[in-house]
Amino acid sequence: GGMLDHRHQAKLLNSYADGEDGKSGLLQRVRRDGKIHFNYNIDGARSGRLSGDGQQFPRAETPEGIMVRNLFIAPDGYTLVQHDYSQLEYRIAAMISGDPEMIKVIKSGDDFHTGTAKLIAPSIWGVTYESQEPTKQKWMRSQAKTSNFLTMYGGTAETLAQQLGCSVSEAAKLQTQIMNKYG
Repeated sequence: GGMLDHRHQAKLLNSYADGEDGKSGLLQRVRRDGKIHFNYNIDGARSGRLSGDGQQFPRAETPEGIMVRNLFIAPDGYTLVQHDYSQLEYRIAAMISGDPEMIKVIKSGDDFHTGTAKLIAPSIWGVTYESQEPTKQKWMRSQAKTSNFLTMYGGTAETLAQQLGCSVSEAAKLQTQIMNKYG
């Protein structure tokens, strides 16, 4: 375990403390006030979503995720709060559009991307989502998620094809099916 442990610690140092480029880690974000500050980019993500540089932390439930989150301590008299606006874009789109299928998926309690995969599976993959093994379902959800984001933010079939590793015509068919279901 010595070499593997060393590699693991080096990865944590490189990824989170120093940053992959040596300039974007948490240590470089500590200002004179002793606090870590982030920059938010309105157009930072390829999908068109808001992003913040330097905020890619390990999953919260992992030992590494716990370690990184423990770096953030509220001053006396204050409380840190973490928010996750779960699928907020889709909830807003459903509200604004009034689209009955989008509203139905959101009200079903399903994750929006799973709901999309269920809707498009028969026409795209020729099977029902429910009839597939969990690994295949995860893949279908992933395809739907990428398609949802790129379609919502105006991504082209070419961009989607590149992201999914499929042909442009397959990507266009995915986007068309999503638009036909949510319209």
